[in-house]
Amino acid sequence: MADIFSEVDEDLRRDKYEDLWKRYGKLLMAGAAAVVLLTAGFVGWQEYSKRARLEAGGSFAAAKAMTEDGRNADAATAFAALADSAGGGYAKIARLEEAAAVAAVGDRPAAIALYDKLAADFSGDTFGELAALLAAQHVLDDGDIAGARKRLEPLIGAGKAWRYSAMELIALAALAEGDADSARKGFKELTDDASAPQGVRTRSAEMLAALGGTK
Repeated sequence: MADIFSEVDEDLRRDKYEDLWKRYGKLLMAGAAAVVLLTAGFVGWQEYSKRARLEAGGSFAAAKAMTEDGRNADAATAFAALADSAGGGYAKIARLEEAAAVAAVGDRPAAIALYDKLAADFSGDTFGELAALLAAQHVLDDGDIAGARKRLEPLIGAGKAWRYSAMELIALAALAEGDADSARKGFKELTDDASAPQGVRTRSAEMLAALGGTK
């Protein structure tokens, strides 16, 4: 009889953590992704020459305007064309924007495939690792926790550009799986790490509090 009550209690706890994931997980992932993309955009802009920026800037702005107007399919096509014609960091950003537009259309498998290709093409590169991170975000949103971890774990080594964002998503993956202890541990580590970006630390502290703090 005690085993039955234990199983029921475990099911209730799992439901609670899954509810927390549904309520907060996507919001946190969106916030993390926005920061990541803004950083990537700045890096790519700095890498690209002034002349190339002037030549490609109009096309990029036009494609971005399409996304703002909700014309994501057109934007995906425009970003793909820009990526084919541009070079350096600008082409990489265009590919990331293409994948984001494809995801916004609703074709998540195609977006994940684009991110995975970028991650493979630029393996070890900051942009390749960013693509892996964004692929993991979409995979996790689809409920494929193992697939998300597979993409995230190579990103958490010392010196990795997206280490803290990857750690945050790994903690969220644990939460989505109902593993509250691992989620607490991950969020506690991020909260206490003075080297982590303030946004990551703040979100992690909030999630830790929502989980009832450390046990």
